[in-house]
Amino acid sequence: MTMTRVLLLLACLIRPADAAPEMPDRLEPGAFLEGRFRQERVLAGLERPLVSEGRFLVAPGLGLIWRTETPLSSSMVLTGAGMDQYVGERLAMRLSADRLPGLARLHAALAAAMAGEFQALERDFDVRQEGSADGWQARLIPRAAPSATLPFAAIVLRGHRHVEQAEIHRDGGDMDRILFSAHRIGKGPPDAADLELLSRAGR
Repeated sequence: MTMTRVLLLLACLIRPADAAPEMPDRLEPGAFLEGRFRQERVLAGLERPLVSEGRFLVAPGLGLIWRTETPLSSSMVLTGAGMDQYVGERLAMRLSADRLPGLARLHAALAAAMAGEFQALERDFDVRQEGSADGWQARLIPRAAPSATLPFAAIVLRGHRHVEQAEIHRDGGDMDRILFSAHRIGKGPPDAADLELLSRAGR
């Protein structure tokens, strides 16, 4: 699983249709967001998307845990210090931010989107927002051409109270569609096991 397949997610509220669209409220300091995801990877030349399902957790200032349950059990832990990849319970890969150019920048963008801090994304993206009675949409267009640091053409987020769908569009027509459900906001820090994973990632 690559980092860009998970780039994005979040928590949000929106004003009524006759008001200007409003992006997500920020998570309170010390809070975290968790829930379930279904990821559909659409690749040119394949009739059916590649599907995976699992759980996610994002803790602003700490990082992201992305646990895939099907078709294979794996986990990715991403922080400003780096990334750890697990297969089952076994550490399969560890990359520090120094060894992977652009990792800190990707983490900052991801954490900002998940925490509802869309203003922080405006350095790297043109953020276009729309709101209606059916929900809200935000389209993030990279200000620079796709590269190894930001390897996609656009990110589209949709939702109501929370982000319910994220699409990552790439050049050539490939796309990741991620559906989010069962959102829960935790008022305190994640549990000790998750904190330990976040503290070790990339180190």
